[in-house]
Amino acid sequence: MFKAIVIITVLGFPSPIQLDDEKGPYEELPECWVRTAQMIKDFVAGPMPVVSVNSVCVTINTKNIGPWTNNH
Repeated sequence: MFKAIVIITVLGFPSPIQLDDEKGPYEELPECWVRTAQMIKDFVAGPMPVVSVNSVCVTINTKNIGPWTNNH
């Protein structure tokens, strides 16, 4: 399973903005990359001047490894 994350640097902001996808996780890596592209497109279409964008798809563990975890 993969989670989509996008990091965006905006002109005038003191630090980058991290966008965590709320639609995933995704079974396949290509699905995750498509989602990061959609997230970037949606943000860039907005009013803020974007300086740079980075995206990543991270592997997540969906197994419940104990009662102290939230991934169940």
